[in-house]
Amino acid sequence: MATDKKQQKPARYWHSELKYRDIKKMAIERGMPFPEVVSSDFYSLVSFIDSERAQKPNPDLVLQFDLWLEGILKERGADYLVKPSLRLSYVSDEMREGSKEKPAKEKKVKEKKPPRERDSNNLLKGTKKSYTFELAKKGYSLDRIKRRVLKKFPEASEKSIIIWYRQALGIKHIAKPKEERKPRVKKEKTPEQIKASRLRARERKKERALLRKQANERTEAYRESLNKKKRNGKRKKKAKAI
Repeated sequence: MATDKKQQKPARYWHSELKYRDIKKMAIERGMPFPEVVSSDFYSLVSFIDSERAQKPNPDLVLQFDLWLEGILKERGADYLVKPSLRLSYVSDEMREGSKEKPAKEKKVKEKKPPRERDSNNLLKGTKKSYTFELAKKGYSLDRIKRRVLKKFPEASEKSIIIWYRQALGIKHIAKPKEERKPRVKKEKTPEQIKASRLRARERKKERALLRKQANERTEAYRESLNKKKRNGKRKKKAKAI
């Protein structure tokens, strides 16, 4: 009896999830000569690491490699390639001069600001919105509130003042006075526009009549099919009785 063969997953090597940069760093730490590091590809570096696995890694060699490579690039006039992001070891200028430990950065002590006071409306005191709410609660008119708020806060917006005024009094909409309303102007149609609108109305009327006719025809056909089924059923019953 044939047995189902299980699909074997491919073996995973230790370097399968590492990047070229990481492999290069590991080879340098295990004593690979710097010129060979530059000329070697991924698998050459891997084979060197496998052969020197017993060797204890030396992280200081990575910094020496970066300085060596930067010196060569500067000698060849390729200063534009000397960038901190291209180094295998991210180091500061103080570390490059010889110190092994990074200098500790002084932490700036932030002064805690006292919490700002709030008014009876749970708004921050001294703000445009708080002042608008205060005047609205006192019963001042909108025009008077605008004058007072703009006098105290020249950068305030009239639209914002109107919104805050409505929020303070719970008003959804403020009707404009009749003087500010735009008069409605009835546009007179030309004879061509009147003729075109009448033609469109006639076409719409014809379309509606056609749709009604089609609907009536479908209804009649459906009723006829129901009646036919009923007649066939009665005939079958009579045939069985005979």
